[in-house]
Amino acid sequence: MVHQECEKLLGTGSPKKAIGQSQSQILRLERDLEKSKKRAIQIRVNISRDIRKVIIDGNNMCYENGKFVGLAPAIESTKELQKKYKVIIVFDAAIRSQIKAGNQEIRAKFDRSVDVHVVATKQQADETILDIASNDDSCYIISNDRFGEYQEKAAVKGSRVIRHEVVCGNVLIHDLNINVMYGAEEAAIG
Repeated sequence: MVHQECEKLLGTGSPKKAIGQSQSQILRLERDLEKSKKRAIQIRVNISRDIRKVIIDGNNMCYENGKFVGLAPAIESTKELQKKYKVIIVFDAAIRSQIKAGNQEIRAKFDRSVDVHVVATKQQADETILDIASNDDSCYIISNDRFGEYQEKAAVKGSRVIRHEVVCGNVLIHDLNINVMYGAEEAAIG
């Protein structure tokens, strides 16, 4: 009689099976709740940040799946970012040979309100980027670098590095709610 009632109410004639299914469902809901809590905390952290200026690791943003795609992702993301923030983009010297252009030609591809800097030959942009951000707590860096060798720098210590993705013709900067397309036409120009 218990098995019949169990079948009628729970869809299975085995109370043990019904209990197991319920426990599995509870565990799944608890995992989902934990993920939701973590997401809510991250959203709260993102919203509470005072970001007035962003520095983009320029070369870093010119790659999709390890393939150099040119300046288009950087150009399109700066167009969106400058609506809310002061934008600086810093490139390694290698960008000149990668796109076969000089500093002035590179600067000309970006809106005038964007500060564009190409570091000196044989120099890396990482330390320049970190030093620009060091004295301003409202300045964040957009880069996929971990800056492991620069743990003493203020922006690294202060967790002011924001990651991005360049995927399927889109630039995604999740922490800043940025999702812009850069398309094949733009990739051809740089």
